[in-house]
Amino acid sequence: TVGPPVVQTRVAGCLMRATLVEGKNSKSKNVLKRIPDWLGLERDVDLQKAIEYLLEEPGITVVEFEPEGRDDEEAYTSLAESLLRSRRAGVILDTKAMFMYLLPPCDAAGS
Repeated sequence: TVGPPVVQTRVAGCLMRATLVEGKNSKSKNVLKRIPDWLGLERDVDLQKAIEYLLEEPGITVVEFEPEGRDDEEAYTSLAESLLRSRRAGVILDTKAMFMYLLPPCDAAGS
């Protein structure tokens, strides 16, 4: 059986595997093709405000990022812990065509 589409990218220096989790609009199925090879942490924003925005926004697409290897896992864990400790979300893509938050693992992120 074939799993969900996956693409590799670098997020803040970590090699990550991006998987489409959910998308309800026509652009969702092509979102992985539109993710650049490199995503930096452009800025951070209040975590709760980011979550509230996403919950209110109709037709969002959810992409899950997972580290590819041990070194990447350590770097990602450090980044995620830093974001969670400061209650921040990272803006990793901000263009006219696409806007992406990186949410640290937390209960509300699963909403």
